[in-house]
Amino acid sequence: MGRILFQVIFLSVLTQLSFSVFCHPKCQCMWRSGKQTAECSSAGFQKIPPGLEPTIQVLDLNRNNFTLLPSNSFGNVGLVNLQRLYLSHCGIEHIDDYALNLMSNLVVLDLSYNLISYIPTAAFRHVDKLRRLVLSGNPLVSIPPQAFVDLKTLIVLEISNCEIDTIAIRAFEGLENLKVLKLHGNELQTLHATTMTSFKFLEEITLHGNPWTCDCELRGLRQWLNDNYVLYIPPTCYLPVRLRGKNWEDVNIVDYACAPTFVNT
Repeated sequence: MGRILFQVIFLSVLTQLSFSVFCHPKCQCMWRSGKQTAECSSAGFQKIPPGLEPTIQVLDLNRNNFTLLPSNSFGNVGLVNLQRLYLSHCGIEHIDDYALNLMSNLVVLDLSYNLISYIPTAAFRHVDKLRRLVLSGNPLVSIPPQAFVDLKTLIVLEISNCEIDTIAIRAFEGLENLKVLKLHGNELQTLHATTMTSFKFLEEITLHGNPWTCDCELRGLRQWLNDNYVLYIPPTCYLPVRLRGKNWEDVNIVDYACAPTFVNT
């Protein structure tokens, strides 16, 4: 028994040593939480570094200098077994439709605080097992219809602290399994309740830090959130002026009203 245990420990140590040997000189490679991890943050990379083991599961490339993620960015350097990929604060402006090709095992993708001004819907087709997507801190203005339609296993979507002022009614189509949606810190004035009907299991949403207009158009959203027992910190109204600064929950549902319209006859 003791001999078998020694052999197991020896092989484990040998595996870890061999993994750390085959590492890019600007990175640190290690076993962390049971996964082969490469930490390559703040290393001055301008493209995905070659020379990393193809067995790497977690790759941290935060704070490097990628303006573009070209086609087969990771497949071309053999990184096809990645499960978690961190690309925050890299200056990324464009993601090729095939940039994430061959990355079918990816479950976490962090693209926060880059210069991405659109949702790279086509690129997401190659990561259909994704469970967490972070796009916060990008200069996104709108979310178009079916922006995430291929991400049917997504559980967490973070698009906070952007510049979003418009979300299409069918923007979240395909996200039936989403549980957490972060929308705080944007420029949203209203959000149609029909937009939320794509969600079947939503548990939490963040809405604070938006200039909400608490009128008849927003009434449906508030009602939907309450009817579906979604957890959220009640945001405040910005308009109309008579309700400015008031907590959503402190405004009677009938006061979410619109001015009457008159038709000339």
